[in-house]
Amino acid sequence: MDTKPVIMSRLEKTAFWAIFGVAEIFGIVIVALMCYWTAITRGGFAWQENPGKQFNWHPLLMTVGLIYLYGNGMLLYRVFRNGKKKNLKILHATVMIGSFVCMTVGLKAAFDSHDLKKPTPIPNMYSLHSWMGIIAAALFAMQWVAGFIMFLVPNAASRLKAMYLNVHVWFGTFIFILSCATALLGVTEKMLFVTIFAPEPLKGFYQRKDPEGIMMNTTSLLIIIFAALV
Repeated sequence: MDTKPVIMSRLEKTAFWAIFGVAEIFGIVIVALMCYWTAITRGGFAWQENPGKQFNWHPLLMTVGLIYLYGNGMLLYRVFRNGKKKNLKILHATVMIGSFVCMTVGLKAAFDSHDLKKPTPIPNMYSLHSWMGIIAAALFAMQWVAGFIMFLVPNAASRLKAMYLNVHVWFGTFIFILSCATALLGVTEKMLFVTIFAPEPLKGFYQRKDPEGIMMNTTSLLIIIFAALV
């Protein structure tokens, strides 16, 4: 009896769970570092009464929503590959709507922090980061609606579902990669802004490789690794 296929199957399962476990560790570390940066280093959170601190919701919620939750939503069908398809569809849609809510609140925080800044508001939608971010957000909204109609609405044509599935998977991966790339640009943009406009003696801390800069560069590298593992 040839046991090679069984051995390979076990090896594949072991490799999958090992990679999944490492991905989860990296994802949790990314969220923890972003929490520390926004809550401690950058002064914590507020809403419209303090636009500067309101902005801190933006990087945190975008990281939780469009990177950690979105990445895990993509993996659900792999992790629970033997689960009931209907249950997996509902779970996938739920995780993705959680991701979408985080994204929406994070976007509002960014726009509010610009519009309400005193004495001079900051312009919106001028940077590459903002252009890429709004494209990712728009694609995500369309992806979720299309996926809901195709896969959760009863009596949708099975042939149409099969045709759309590859499109859905491709766009899902594309949106995730675009979100990660947008986050990297956003971290760099924020670090350059805060180091330029920081009062002395903090001015220029990023170029001096101070701990905050090293921490956020490390967080960005972890985002790249998490994306690759997912």
